[in-house]
Amino acid sequence: MRVIHFAFLVAVALYAYAAELVAGKTDSADSPAVLYGMTLAAGFGVLIAYYFRRTKLAPATEKLRLDPNDSQALKEWRSSTIVSLVLTLSVSLYAVALRALGAPRNVSSLFYLVTVILLLIWRPSLELRAEALGTPRDQ
Repeated sequence: MRVIHFAFLVAVALYAYAAELVAGKTDSADSPAVLYGMTLAAGFGVLIAYYFRRTKLAPATEKLRLDPNDSQALKEWRSSTIVSLVLTLSVSLYAVALRALGAPRNVSSLFYLVTVILLLIWRPSLELRAEALGTPRDQ
């Protein structure tokens, strides 16, 4: 999961590079309504990712803390992590679309920044308690 997480972080940088190649020389968006609509859609995607993390990922993590050998909980943890990371990464795709439509670089960079911050905050971590693994805490 950490490899996938790193690949998603690299993807944000590649999206930004690709957006600059696609963007025209002008920095003029046609309509502020497009910017507001894409911002709303990106925000909605983040809310769905947050909801998904709370309803699917948190219970799977707790199941794994209680029983680290639960294969169904591990499968649910992996799929929940990937879905939430993909929804987070989709925010940067809105930045690519905005750049292609002529939005200024500073506007699209906010989308990239939000994506990177969320990817760092929501990094995959599966820290199991020492008691669940049967080992003392000092080790």
